[in-house]
Amino acid sequence: MTRRAPHYASHNPVGGWMVVLLLVSLGFQALSGLFLSDDIFFQAPLYGLLGPSVGDVLARLHSLNSDLLLILIGLHLVGLVWHTLQGERLVPAMLTGMKRFSNAPADEKPAAYRAQRRYAIGALLVAAGVSGWLWFY
Repeated sequence: MTRRAPHYASHNPVGGWMVVLLLVSLGFQALSGLFLSDDIFFQAPLYGLLGPSVGDVLARLHSLNSDLLLILIGLHLVGLVWHTLQGERLVPAMLTGMKRFSNAPADEKPAAYRAQRRYAIGALLVAAGVSGWLWFY
């Protein structure tokens, strides 16, 4: 008898810790960026507040954290692909906010599911519009 991994309605424990790591890393990236300068064109709002030695350390940590952030994002995507290959439909669940389990009837879609699908499509269109506007301006 093969034992299947349990399916979670949200992130599994490893995925939950990944979310925590991503949020901490993103938070550090945002906060440390407030103290940086490229000495040519850009000075962040809090540049010079902590002194040049602390600014240099923060600049180095900011650079290292950007690499860590890319690695964490890559690992998160690998986890997404892994679970998708295991039969979980995670991308539709991320877009609609509702996850289907294998024991649920396939032809039954509650009205809330249809409404959330419309909201998700609308949110994606708004995000695409804002991204396109930022890209060209």
